[in-house]
Amino acid sequence: HQGWNPATAPVLNGDTEGHYEGFVNLTDIFKFTSAPDWDHTNYGGSFEVLDTDPG
Repeated sequence: HQGWNPATAPVLNGDTEGHYEGFVNLTDIFKFTSAPDWDHTNYGGSFEVLDTDPG
C-alpha cells in the first residue's frame, strides 16, 4: 500500500498487444488507475464487486 497516492504506485506493463496476465490476492478494497493520478478512469472494488469511476 502506498497511501492511496497513484504517483508512487508500481506500474504494470502489458505485452505488445496490451494484455495483462497474473494473479493477485486482494484481501480488502483496491483501486487501479489508468494514469498516475485520480483524474482519469479509475477501477476499484471490494470482494466480488467491480466499480468504474470515470475520474
